[in-house]
Order: sequence, then C-alpha cells, then structure tokens
Amino acid sequence: MSSAYKIGEKCHFLLFLEMARLLFDVFYDEDCINEKVFWKWLHNPDQDEINGHNMVIESTKAFFDWLLLAESGTSDEEDDDDNEETE
Repeated sequence: MSSAYKIGEKCHFLLFLEMARLLFDVFYDEDCINEKVFWKWLHNPDQDEINGHNMVIESTKAFFDWLLLAESGTSDEEDDDDNEETE
C-alpha cells in the first residue's frame, strides 16, 4: 500500500469523523432525532462495530458535553419555575 493511499485514507476517515459531528448537530437542531436516542446510541454500542463507535464518540464528545449541559440547564430552569410558582 503506497504512502499516498494511506494519507488519502486517513483524510477520508478524518472527514467522516467531522461529518459525524456535524450530522449530530443538524439532526438535533432540526428535531430529527430525540435526545434519548442520542444517549441510547452512546451507551448501547453495536458490538460488531465497537471500534467505529468509539471513534465516532471521540468526534462527537463536544456534542454530548453540550447536550449534558443543556439538560442540566433545563432542569435548573424547571426548578426555578417550580420555586416561582410556589412562592
């Protein structure tokens, strides 16, 4: 296998990982995929594709970090709303 082929293969792989991250953002923003589905995918990998799953997890780490913060922010806002209603 030539070094040019290996470089090209690596570039395609890096583009795939970037595309995965972008797709997660788009699918979430456009309400195509529910948050629960993202979490289910994260925590229940297909054992036949575990290596690819782990690589996609690495590329989407920022997405899941943001999703976790968004969820905790939502529950904080709900708690604030509940406190305002009882006062």
